[in-house]
Amino acid sequence: MATINFDIAETIRATRESIEAVYNARNNEKEKRKNARMAVYCALSLHPALDSLHFPTLHNSLGALANIYDPQDRSWPMKWFQARDKHFGRLALLGSIGQRARVMLILLWVIGHRLSDDKVESLISQACEEGIDKIPVVSQAVPKAEVYKWADKIVTFRDVLVSLRKTIKKRQPMKKGCNPFEKPNFKPKTEREPILASESYAMNRLSIASTETRQYDVWDEPGLLLRMPQQGVLIPKSHLTGLIINWCVDHYGLAQRVSGEEGRNDSIRRSAADSGI
Repeated sequence: MATINFDIAETIRATRESIEAVYNARNNEKEKRKNARMAVYCALSLHPALDSLHFPTLHNSLGALANIYDPQDRSWPMKWFQARDKHFGRLALLGSIGQRARVMLILLWVIGHRLSDDKVESLISQACEEGIDKIPVVSQAVPKAEVYKWADKIVTFRDVLVSLRKTIKKRQPMKKGCNPFEKPNFKPKTEREPILASESYAMNRLSIASTETRQYDVWDEPGLLLRMPQQGVLIPKSHLTGLIINWCVDHYGLAQRVSGEEGRNDSIRRSAADSGI
């Protein structure tokens, strides 16, 4: 599992100050928008999924994951056709908070890029709430009642959520080989079609010890991929779901691919060894 140097206390402080600044009547609208963005970025940086990354994958550090978003320098006039995304650009300047939030935003982009606007906004809100809800688990410095209020307030920062939704829905420049929607096996016309049994592939968490299976479609519950089930095997129902699951396994190490009974048993055996069982 990834070991990441991250100052929880500093992130909690930044979260509190940003939320308070949004509700400070002395701040103008520009300052309030800036602080609302920062509060959302902090929430994303705290998401538990970031503590479930397993290396080595195709990328061997958090920094490498953050650099999957890769707006290469372009000569004029090409740079005008695809300018650097403002959220990814801002996050690049925010140290460890920005790096973790950037990794989380890439994951949200992969999961939500092909979904409807309402599902994407719901996905972002869920990610923010789950990030804030992590605070009482890692720190006793903030009363739970205050944390719950933060979560309620952050999901009302609609301008930020809408802006992030636009980022997720927009085509983004990803490092070569890291964009699932540029792969030859991605076909928009068939993305919602069911996967045949003969071509089905599944995945499970590295820590599970169960053979239970669950049919899963990203359109029905996109947020499930942010909080992988603690046991069982996810079997994708659609081609898009399979594509996203494979990406999460290959690039973020969030789970392990299994195929057939032999592969499933092997994954359980290795999982038990990894967890010390």
